[in-house]
Amino acid sequence: MSSINDKKRISTELVALGQGLESGRIELSNAAKQIRQCLKMMEACMEAATTVCIEDQEVIAERERRFRAEEELSKYRKHLEELVEERTSELEAINDQLMIKISERKKVEEALRESEVRFRDLAELLPVVVYETDHRLRLTFANNKAFDLFGYSPEDMEVGLDALSMIVPEDRNRVMEIFLRRLQGEELGAIEYTGMKKDGSTFPILLHNVPIQREGNLVGARGIVIDITRQKRAEEKSQNMLNFLQTLINTIPSPIFCKDVNGLYQDCNKEFEDYAGFKKEDIVGKSVYDMYPRGVADKYHEKDLALFAKPGRQIYEHPITYADGSLHDVIVNKATYLNADGTLAGLVGVMVDITERKGAERERYRNEKLQGVLEMAGAVCHELNQPMQIISGYSELLLTNTAENEPIQVKIATINKQIQRMGDILEKLMKIRDYETQDYAGFIRIIDISKSSAKDTE
Repeated sequence: MSSINDKKRISTELVALGQGLESGRIELSNAAKQIRQCLKMMEACMEAATTVCIEDQEVIAERERRFRAEEELSKYRKHLEELVEERTSELEAINDQLMIKISERKKVEEALRESEVRFRDLAELLPVVVYETDHRLRLTFANNKAFDLFGYSPEDMEVGLDALSMIVPEDRNRVMEIFLRRLQGEELGAIEYTGMKKDGSTFPILLHNVPIQREGNLVGARGIVIDITRQKRAEEKSQNMLNFLQTLINTIPSPIFCKDVNGLYQDCNKEFEDYAGFKKEDIVGKSVYDMYPRGVADKYHEKDLALFAKPGRQIYEHPITYADGSLHDVIVNKATYLNADGTLAGLVGVMVDITERKGAERERYRNEKLQGVLEMAGAVCHELNQPMQIISGYSELLLTNTAENEPIQVKIATINKQIQRMGDILEKLMKIRDYETQDYAGFIRIIDISKSSAKDTE
C-alpha cells in the first residue's frame, strides 16, 4: 500500500536529520577542544613571562613582544569564543529546525496511520470489493468482502494472488485493454465482466479501477468490484416480463400505442403497425404529423392535448382508414400514466374496432325499418283489398251488362284491367320479406316492388 512506502520515506528522512544533528554536535565539541588548547598555551606563556626577570633592554623588548602576544592571544580567544557562540547558535537553530521537522514528520506519520485506519475501516464497511495491486497486478490489499465473494483467503494473497485470476480467461485481454486506456487518461466508468471464484464458478461483475502512478511510473492499481448477480436476475426477469407483455399486446386484435408528453410515439403493437402501414422502428419517435395527413393529425393532436390538460381517461368514437384502404369504425380509449415521481409521463391508447358492431346496428335498423314497411304494406294491402274486390265485382257486372258496341264498355274494361293490376301490386306487397330500391324522380329512392317480391320467391 502507498501508506507503507510513505512511512519508509519518512523514517529515512528522520535518520538523515538525526545524523546531521550528531555531526553538528561533534563539530562543536572539536571547536571547544581547540579553545581549551589555546588557553593552555596562553597560561604557559604567562607563566614563562613571570619567571623572567631580566631588566635589560632585551628583557624589556621580550616583555613587549609577550605583551603584544598576549593581546593577540586575547583577541584570538575572543574571536574563537565569538565563533563558538555563533556556531553554537547555528547548531541550536539547526537543532530547533530538526526538532520541528521531527515533530511534523511524526504528525504526518500519525496522520498517515489514521488515514490508513480510516481507509481500512471504510473498505470493510463498503458492501463491495475494494482492492489494490502492485505493478504486476498482484493483490497487495483486499477487504473481507473480496475474500467472501471470490472464495480466497488472506493467506492466498500473502503467497501471491494475481488479480486477473479472478476474471474468466475470455475477458482478461479486454480487462488489460481497458486498463491501458485508463492509463492513457480515458474516463470509462465501470465495465461489466464475468468474475471467477476460486472453485471455478462464475458470476457477473462490474469492475472499476484506476492506475496508481508515482513520478510518471506505474506502481499498481486500485479499484472496486460489484457483484451484479441480483441486478442481472432482476433485469432478466424484467426483460422476460417485457417480452411477455409485448407478446400479449401483439396478440390483442386492436391497435395499441403509447406516447410521451411531447406526443411522440414510444411503443405500439403489431395491429397498430398494420393500421399505420409502418414498422414499429419507423413509428417510435415520430409524431402524428409524421404519419398522417394534416387534417387527421390535427384532430389526433387536439385530442391528446385535451387529455394532457386534464389527465385521466378519454373515450371517443372515430372512423379510421387502415393503410390497406379499408374503413373501420373504432372507439378510441386513451388514458394518461405517470412517472415514478408522480409527474405526467404520457398516454396509452387502444382502438377497439366496432366495424362489425356498427354494421350489425345498421342491419338491425334496416330490418326494423323493413319490418315497419312490411307491416305498413300488409295493413295497406288488407285495407285496400276489400274495396278493390267490391270495385272489381261491380266492374265485372257492368262489363257483363253492357253491349259490346257501347263506347263505355272500353272504359269499363280499362277500369277492370287496372283493378287487376292493383291486385297484382297488393299481392307482391304481401310477399315482400326484403327489399331493393330504385331511383324515383331523380332525387329520391323508393322500393322496387317487382324486384323485392321476385327476391322473396327465389
